[in-house]
Amino acid sequence: MYFKKVCNGEIEGIQKFQGRKILPGIMDRGTIYDYIYFADQNKWQSWLDLTNKDDVDKFPKESQVQNIIVTTIDKIRYSFITEWNIAHEIPTIFVGPTGTGKSVYIQNVLMNLPREKYITIEIGFSAQTHQNQV
Repeated sequence: MYFKKVCNGEIEGIQKFQGRKILPGIMDRGTIYDYIYFADQNKWQSWLDLTNKDDVDKFPKESQVQNIIVTTIDKIRYSFITEWNIAHEIPTIFVGPTGTGKSVYIQNVLMNLPREKYITIEIGFSAQTHQNQV
């Protein structure tokens, strides 16, 4: 809401944004975190629009429950950020509460990278991980 107010000049002492329009009408639904901004196109797009809805969540009948990854806005968002950072060689660490899917989303991206270009090494940390003291 604050970002919307800044762009619209509704915050005292901050001049209304001039130049290209950067806030689309769709921003009235949801928050800024529900959208991604493509600066080269001056375009906001819903994270959900980045996935092919016809291919989403079509699991084979023999799928094991523990191997199913349901497509959510978080899965799309984390996967996009992971892929983008890998492509641009940006070291990344995801942090957040236990059980929110961070490791699963990242593993899903890493397992689908081209094997001829990338190798992955997984190192897991948890609340029980401690530093080594000498």
